[in-house]
Amino acid sequence: MKLRGIGHGRPVFVLALVSTFSACNSEAEFKGQSADKQNPVVISDQEYPAALIADGTAQFRPAFGLVDESLLLKEKPSVRTDLKQIERAVGVDSFKQGHDGSLSNEEFDVSKAGKLDLLVVVDDSISMEDEQVNLANKLSALTKHLKSTDWQVGVITTSSCALRNNGKPIKKSDATADADFVKAVNVGTGGSGSERGLLRSYQALSGAGTCDNKWLRADAALGILYVSDEESFCTATDCPTGSRPAQIETLLKTTMARPAELLKAYALIWDNADPLCKVVNGESKGTRYIDVADRLNGISSSICEADYTNTLERISKDVSRIVKHEFDLKFTPASNNLVMTLDGVPFTDFVVIGKKIKLNSVAESALKLNISYRYDMKPKFDKVKVSGPLDVNTLQVFVNKTTLTQDKYQWDGVASEVFFVDMPEDNADVKIKYRKNDSLPASFDLSGKNVEEVFQNVEVDGKPVTNFTIDPVTLVLTFDTPPEDGADVAVFSRDENPQITNYKVTSSVVVDNVLAVSAVDQATNEQIEVKLENDELIFNAGQVIADRAIMITYDYGDKDIVLKHELAEEPIEGTVAIDVVSGDKDCVNSVVLNGKSLQYQCNGDELSEIKVAYKYVAERFTEFQVGAALDDDTYVTVWIDGSRIIDFVLKGNTVLIPENLLTIDSVVRVIVTSTK
Repeated sequence: MKLRGIGHGRPVFVLALVSTFSACNSEAEFKGQSADKQNPVVISDQEYPAALIADGTAQFRPAFGLVDESLLLKEKPSVRTDLKQIERAVGVDSFKQGHDGSLSNEEFDVSKAGKLDLLVVVDDSISMEDEQVNLANKLSALTKHLKSTDWQVGVITTSSCALRNNGKPIKKSDATADADFVKAVNVGTGGSGSERGLLRSYQALSGAGTCDNKWLRADAALGILYVSDEESFCTATDCPTGSRPAQIETLLKTTMARPAELLKAYALIWDNADPLCKVVNGESKGTRYIDVADRLNGISSSICEADYTNTLERISKDVSRIVKHEFDLKFTPASNNLVMTLDGVPFTDFVVIGKKIKLNSVAESALKLNISYRYDMKPKFDKVKVSGPLDVNTLQVFVNKTTLTQDKYQWDGVASEVFFVDMPEDNADVKIKYRKNDSLPASFDLSGKNVEEVFQNVEVDGKPVTNFTIDPVTLVLTFDTPPEDGADVAVFSRDENPQITNYKVTSSVVVDNVLAVSAVDQATNEQIEVKLENDELIFNAGQVIADRAIMITYDYGDKDIVLKHELAEEPIEGTVAIDVVSGDKDCVNSVVLNGKSLQYQCNGDELSEIKVAYKYVAERFTEFQVGAALDDDTYVTVWIDGSRIIDFVLKGNTVLIPENLLTIDSVVRVIVTSTK
């Protein structure tokens, strides 16, 4: 059968107020937690008494040996049976929103990035005076196309591998570079007539013997310029290591591990086909120099030219092509977001490899390179995938500790994904909370529990519900929809015949001396059936109604017995009123009240009737039902006699207060405030 909840429980006194109360105290009960909310609105303000005060009466008629005593008939109270819904496992998936990365703006000096080391080998034999002069003032021609290059020039002779210019290379940054080059190239003509240009370059590059190659930079492009009017010397039997073109190539590409694209060789040599070349001092064609230049993809030209300017400019332009302009960024740039300008003009001819930038082509006049990019970029998302199966009704979505309302996201059950209507902001902390998709029981077995025959109502988390049935045979409670995880379920039942028919007489009643007993309804004067057996009053069940006020009359027939009597309840101090209805009025002054006991000094002849009225505590309360609905946007404050308290417990919709905080005349005020 379907049972619907009906009213039960203790009396509740409610005073509904229109309040402008502002909850500014942060110590509020917020769904069981402390909270500090702004802009609160009072939705419920109720007051409750801490006790139920009842009226008691007793009448004595000594002249007739009669005692009247009031009695409240009772019914057995409802029985509360507490159950607990299970709690399914909680799942929490955490995510960190991505971001566009940090911005880096970096500037580079182009000329310091492209490095070139150039070794110039000058013939210092007797026939080279004019050629040295021709070369000496041409550094500007040799470096014409290297303005955006960090170059340095080392000068040696065909007789010695030692660097001219005091053993140091001539650098672009040197203020006296042109003058130093003039001095370095004007080597004189007192050198060996057996010119060994290849051997000296081999020694200078490899650092063989006493030769110093520490000036060479491992990350620089490398060029060699041979200037000689004789063949590099070798005899049929004397051509030491380093004197053959192939050995120069092997040294550079293998021993020194230089990539071919970073190597060049050039030769200004005697050319028999040049009409300007005339043999005076045994000059000869430098075929070995030409061979080295060819192996390293360089240029060869006649040394007999009257002016080397054009040839050196050609060499300058050609060697500039092997200079690699590379820059190391501070961070690894995110893909497709690098912006580059060269002297303020957008530049796109580059390659990015990790943190390294390589420029494929650079104008000779280029000075400043500006690069803007983002790094440490993390992809953003507008949806997240939940790790496990879940009950969608328990899904909660948090972004930076704020709970999203359901209109701010969508759930895709097929893909197990939460889609955000508005993409979470950069670096946002995203959490998805849910209950695992296990089934919640909808049925509870009440057999073996403390239940009575008749079921009255059921509460879930302190709120009455009607979506249930209870099988009276199997005692199985079944909900249409299972209560939520961890819900408190309370079942209220009562005895099929709850009327209490038997009542102990007060200790002052001398049962053996009672001649007769009778009862009437105090409100209607209706005669009520009652009998006295041993020390109990026994009523007819059909006439027992809860809290029905009955007046019991004991007939002793002996006037002396009724002068001493015990009241049915202990009076509240200061509430006893004794009235002499008939008889000597002064007899009331001789009444002695001790607890429940009353005793008179007058005798029965002096009194016809005495009436005693008093108040007593019929019931005390420590639980107070809140009338308003509570949710995550409400909190509760409690006051006793106008003073705020925090020592209370909120269970469902019930406020529990320790009894020691309450007196019988206390007034409890419960305020429910909403933050919506």
